[in-house]
Amino acid sequence: MVFTSNFEFLKAHAVWFYNLAASAERNFSSDPNTTLIKMRQLGEAIAQNIAARVGVEYGNDIKQVDLLRDIDYSLRLDDNVRDAFHTLRKLGNTATHEFDSSSHRDALKSMMVGHALSMWFHSTFGGDKAKGFKVSKFVKPEDPSAYVREIEEQLEQLKIESQRTSDRIKVAEKLSQIEHEKAEAERLRAERMAEEREIWEQLAHEQEEALANYRAEVERENKVNFEHFKAQPKEQQAAELQRIEKSHFEMDEAETRVIIDQQLIDAGWEADTENLRYSKGARPEPNKNRAIAEWPTDSGPADYALFISTTLVAVVEAKKNAKNVYGAIDQAKRYAKGIASLTDDIEVTEYGEFKVPLTFATNGRAYLKQLEQESGIWFLDVRDTTNRRKALKGWYSPQEIKTYLRQTPQKANAQLDDMGFEYELQLRDYQKQAILSVEQAIKDEKERALVAMATGTGKTKTCIALVYRLLKAERFRRILFLVDRSALGVQATVDFGEVRMENLNTFADTFDVLGMEPEKNPKPTPDDDTKVHVATVQGLVKRIMYPSEDATKPGVGQYDCIVVDECHRGYLLDRELSETEVKFRDQQDYVSKYRAVIDYFDAFKIGLTATPAIHTTDIFGDPVFSYSYTEAVIDGYLVDHLPPVRIHTKLNTDGIHYNVNEEVQVYDPQTNQLELIHTPDELDFDVAQFNRKVIAPEFTKAIAKWLIESDSIDPYSQEKTLIFCVTDKHADEMVEALKDACEVYHGAVDDDAIMKITGASDKPLQLIRRYKNDRLPNIVVTVDLLTTGVDVPSICNLVFMRRVNSRILYEQMLGRATRRCDDIAKERFRIYDAVDIYKQLEKVNTMKPVVTNVDITFSKLESEIKEGKDSKLQELAKDQFLSKLQSKKRYLTETQQSEFERIVGKPPQEFARELKAKPVQEVADWFLNNPGLGELLDMKVKGTGGFNRIVVSEHEDEVFDTSTGYGSGQKPEDYLTAFNDFVNANSNRMVAIQTVIQRPWELTRESLKQLALELEKNEFREEDLKAAWKEVRNEDIAARIIGYIRQAAIGEALIPYEERVDRALDRILASQPWKTPQRDWLSTIAKQMKANIIVDEANLNEGIFKQRLGGINRANKLFDQPITDILVQFNRALWINDDDGGYTDDKATA
Repeated sequence: MVFTSNFEFLKAHAVWFYNLAASAERNFSSDPNTTLIKMRQLGEAIAQNIAARVGVEYGNDIKQVDLLRDIDYSLRLDDNVRDAFHTLRKLGNTATHEFDSSSHRDALKSMMVGHALSMWFHSTFGGDKAKGFKVSKFVKPEDPSAYVREIEEQLEQLKIESQRTSDRIKVAEKLSQIEHEKAEAERLRAERMAEEREIWEQLAHEQEEALANYRAEVERENKVNFEHFKAQPKEQQAAELQRIEKSHFEMDEAETRVIIDQQLIDAGWEADTENLRYSKGARPEPNKNRAIAEWPTDSGPADYALFISTTLVAVVEAKKNAKNVYGAIDQAKRYAKGIASLTDDIEVTEYGEFKVPLTFATNGRAYLKQLEQESGIWFLDVRDTTNRRKALKGWYSPQEIKTYLRQTPQKANAQLDDMGFEYELQLRDYQKQAILSVEQAIKDEKERALVAMATGTGKTKTCIALVYRLLKAERFRRILFLVDRSALGVQATVDFGEVRMENLNTFADTFDVLGMEPEKNPKPTPDDDTKVHVATVQGLVKRIMYPSEDATKPGVGQYDCIVVDECHRGYLLDRELSETEVKFRDQQDYVSKYRAVIDYFDAFKIGLTATPAIHTTDIFGDPVFSYSYTEAVIDGYLVDHLPPVRIHTKLNTDGIHYNVNEEVQVYDPQTNQLELIHTPDELDFDVAQFNRKVIAPEFTKAIAKWLIESDSIDPYSQEKTLIFCVTDKHADEMVEALKDACEVYHGAVDDDAIMKITGASDKPLQLIRRYKNDRLPNIVVTVDLLTTGVDVPSICNLVFMRRVNSRILYEQMLGRATRRCDDIAKERFRIYDAVDIYKQLEKVNTMKPVVTNVDITFSKLESEIKEGKDSKLQELAKDQFLSKLQSKKRYLTETQQSEFERIVGKPPQEFARELKAKPVQEVADWFLNNPGLGELLDMKVKGTGGFNRIVVSEHEDEVFDTSTGYGSGQKPEDYLTAFNDFVNANSNRMVAIQTVIQRPWELTRESLKQLALELEKNEFREEDLKAAWKEVRNEDIAARIIGYIRQAAIGEALIPYEERVDRALDRILASQPWKTPQRDWLSTIAKQMKANIIVDEANLNEGIFKQRLGGINRANKLFDQPITDILVQFNRALWINDDDGGYTDDKATA
């Protein structure tokens, strides 16, 4: 028998490849299971050869699925190449000792796919031997089971017919006849297979000895290729990888259909272009999901008609591999209009002129953005003529299509319009606005929406409310909540389980949530009734790109909405907590796979972030809603930070220097060995290299000693501290240095009070929970484990012992401390900068200080009132004491409250009013006669528990100074001068500044926020102005930004803002008799002015005004005039000039 192989070209490579392919072909007729095994082995041999060529470890002990994943880590193969490898693997796994009519079908498929893969392999790695090689069509061998399968399909149809027809006798006769035909066909097939087997068994026996030699030859070649690649320079390695990645994979039409068949099978459809076709008797059947090929229409057969049971749901147009797919949707639409042969038992719903709701077009090629119209699976829902066609990354499963067709977006959008926000989860106004902005993007048929909200402003709660509304309105059927770390996934699961929405039910009581638990492997696949699935990027990468032996890819419709929490993040920003189930080469590889996961699903994408990165806006577009740190501080939802304290030491100022031939100790991180060397050249290290290129233990000790001995951080305080170090080893050194300093200064310290939490710690997630919920640890040292997504409100101190080059990472680090913590009366947080990080990154930082209360003690103010020789200074101290008391009185402990009333004889609010009315000398006398109040108010609750080698520096170090950061490192007096110049230069250009100077009572909250942002861009920050004023003028005044602008422009004296408000309230209250409810309103306006600077009309119908006082409508009735008129009076009263009793309307009257 003359044998001609489809794989002759493989002889140009090791003989082993050709023999595997030829053996598969020879065994096809007689033993199709052997064919399946041989083709799987060919796929494995090619994969091992490629692995060797690109320096990836390989071997017979490595599973094919794992080897393909390892190759992908180094080499991004064309998706069709990867699919071909996996198709051979999956078909080979179906080979068993059993035989049925599908065995030949599967064996033929594997040879066709193996042929396409082998041609790509030859073209890519054949070198000169592949020059001029042309892709050839696979010549199919005759299938001995084809006729048997055709008869089996007829039998299935007759069995179904026998259940429906009344003429059962006639059908039974026909069944009997076809059963006989089947038995005869199987006998003839068996004879032919036996003949073929006899011919090829003798040949196989003769070749058996040679096969071992062929295999050994391949293994030797692989070893040579592996060593050759490893010996090449990095640039050549990269060039070779790029060459392979660009190599084009081609398939003919028949091979394309095999790939499409397999894709449909993987998605849950029965598909077989050759056998499951209309002309061979294939029809829809109950309880089966079938892709029937070549279904008749008025204008030629549709390549596939998709049936869920007996319901027609879609038609598919399949093109050749190189053909345009986008335009093929038009052909699919034509089929959807003219589909024929629809018997009574087939369920069809007409949509205008269409008899099918969904259309698809494909050429089997994986989706490529750069070849968008020639790749992917294009989809169009023809039920609505305004729907747009779009490219999918895979097929919908039958269940996904079923649920998709049940959805009614227009009705859901109308429900969202009618839905209020009356939830037990109280949402702030900006959170409602964020939700409405996303919902509007959905209604506008956008594909994605980015929400940028400052850290600590409640992104997760906003998201939970948004997801609740979308599910309640049935706008989406299942939502993927995607995180990039287990810690965030566990926290999100807890939040879904705890947040109560309506009727005392939590979110998880209402909708089924598949979440994540600590120390447990998450369930990868959602159940049918799962509404929210919390999963990691890494887990989804594994499911989509590297499914395990017995798993398949998820359908593209498994989720129809994806919410990505902390969507700015990249792998390198938080290396400590990256999961090990999937590795990433680098940041670009992470972003590539991260985006592949997000884009894989046919879903609306919602990104949540505090700090949008470039790749974030590339994926999600520009934000549909933003709420900045500055706005949140102005609104009183976040706390501000004081200007950073720069700690100056001898070493971080002068650096570390070594002369030529100086003896130094060096550390080799590879061997963990120390040795003494003589420097070959001069060595200089600046602070950015500390604990990276040079270990500087004395610098670490000096900073730790200063932090403790200056009382900047205190392990016995309720205020917690987070310290960022360079490496895990550096973090250990910092912990020890702090404990040593505490033992000297405090006498002793609890071992758990100061703790390292990094990825190397034992059970870091448990430690994070302890840090958040327990008193100890109080001081935590980390590298970057706690930089994002961890919520510990009691953090009041951040210490930077390391530089970072990422704006995103730095702002997220600051974000760890911005949250309010009323339990410990947190009013601001502090930054201690030992490495000049703030100055380095200031120009790109968007979280610059806005305002906080000045850090001065009550005791100090008390002594200034009692002992002051200057009445103006005494008056200032009295005003400052009152200003601080107004803030402090909300946070007094029960003990302090009781002791306060013992000393004063009345509650704090009443005392404040009386103190305000007394002349300053009477106040001084009162403090002389009633000592101890300042000390009581200063009390804080105390805790009850106590080159390639790295140079090791022995240089001594000590802190010699500290300084405060102003603008771009200016002196305080220069900073104030620059501010004055800016205000005067822009007083006519910027409307907001003009308004502040001439008509401050007309300033709105929105214009105040815009003004603050504009000043911030020019590095003018309220807190910096306050600190600079104090340093230059020796005056400590709790004024606000409006006061500083007016002082710069018209020389108006600075007055503490709370005092301005109190004076205005007194004037309004004294102007006429008021009813108690009216006085409540006026007092609430004053309180809100102190907190937020401005109260305008918009504020009167939200927050406390709406919830407690009933809003504008009630106020209008209560005052018998528009409340806005009262508000205008109040705002004007703020700016009355005490000297002449008039309003400071402009510079002339100032």
